[in-house]
Amino acid sequence: MPRYRFAVLLLLAAPVLAGCGTKVGRHRGGEVDRPPRLRVVTPARASLVREIELSCTVEAMEKADLCARVPGVVEYLPPDIDIGRYVAGPHGNVGGEKLIHLAVPDLEALKRQKEALLEQARKQRILADEALTVARKELAETEAQERRFAADFKLAKLQHERISELVRRGSTQPERAQETERQAEAALAAWQSAQAQIETRKAKIKALEADVQVAASKVQVAEADLHSATVQLGYAIISAPFDGIITKRWVDRGATIKDANTPLLTVMRTDVVRVLLDVPERDVPLVNATEGRPNADGRGDPVTVRIPALADVVRNGEFGGTITRLASALDMNTRTMRAEVHLPNKDGHLKPGMSGSATVILEKRDYVLTIPATALSRRDGKPGVYVVADPSGDPPRGVVKRVEVELGLDDGISVEVKGGLSGKELVILKGNGVVRVGDQVIGVPARE
Repeated sequence: MPRYRFAVLLLLAAPVLAGCGTKVGRHRGGEVDRPPRLRVVTPARASLVREIELSCTVEAMEKADLCARVPGVVEYLPPDIDIGRYVAGPHGNVGGEKLIHLAVPDLEALKRQKEALLEQARKQRILADEALTVARKELAETEAQERRFAADFKLAKLQHERISELVRRGSTQPERAQETERQAEAALAAWQSAQAQIETRKAKIKALEADVQVAASKVQVAEADLHSATVQLGYAIISAPFDGIITKRWVDRGATIKDANTPLLTVMRTDVVRVLLDVPERDVPLVNATEGRPNADGRGDPVTVRIPALADVVRNGEFGGTITRLASALDMNTRTMRAEVHLPNKDGHLKPGMSGSATVILEKRDYVLTIPATALSRRDGKPGVYVVADPSGDPPRGVVKRVEVELGLDDGISVEVKGGLSGKELVILKGNGVVRVGDQVIGVPARE
């Protein structure tokens, strides 16, 4: 009986002992596990570019809706003046090409009337000038007569005085003195009459001078009226304001134009086009334009414009240019700022109204020390990276260490390191939240 119980106890104890032996073996195996293997990179020298991609729209460099500023009937409109036709604008002393002529008989009659009024005013001016000339000559003659009458009076007065002295001495008869006295009085009256005539002539001259001024004013008014009528008549001729293409024709021959603001033709200049971009507010301080705030090379930021509709005409539908102009104010609704890229379009591939995308290079730096953006971590607001410190062996094994770094340009994939790293460190590609400082790790090149 005791032997049987002992044998049963041994059988029951065997699984327990076997289980204890297995647990101990696994624990010993855990003590010899290797450190975790983490991907690492070495900082590399590369070129970094900060760029933004924006939607864009093509517009004509110049656009004009040609309107008739006077009512009339479309009289001259050649059949070839239609959409797609090239028109020549003013060059030097040669005006723009004549496109449309309106019949305006009322303005033509008004111009003839103004011409007649001007001719009448000029003749009145001539008559006023001639009358003034005659009056001045008459004044000169009257002044000469006045001087002669003055001399006659002085002579008659002296003669009267001499005869009066002879009468006093009794050398001649008293009647003789009376005769000379009457002669002196007559000479005085003639002199005084001449003086009065002089004043009359002067007053007449002043009146005629006023008439001349009035006549001159009438001439000026008539000339102004004629000029106004001529200008109004000139509005009946529609000419090309610049070299361009007719993009829309609004009327036909014989059409009656009643409203002065009615458009007749639309002309666009497309040898150079504007590409319009709307730059987000956050990127505005980084944008440089040729006109206003150029880069060191005197040009704006480089731009690559892509028009998908032209992918089969131009390689990838791409056109290179620079930011030409930048508005000085934001759109209050979109919080964006308008920028323009002026592109030459001699081949005419770019059409107003086309849309696409534009890549603007805001900043570019060559041969700078870079690391992947995924390697960055922040602690207390300070950027840093985790590195494998004091690596040894192959693959390298070491201790995790955090190094604070000074960052520069960031393109979203790589980041410029301006300080904190020498370029020989093994930077853990993704260490944030994965490792702790002091952990033993094995670095594996990221390309594996």
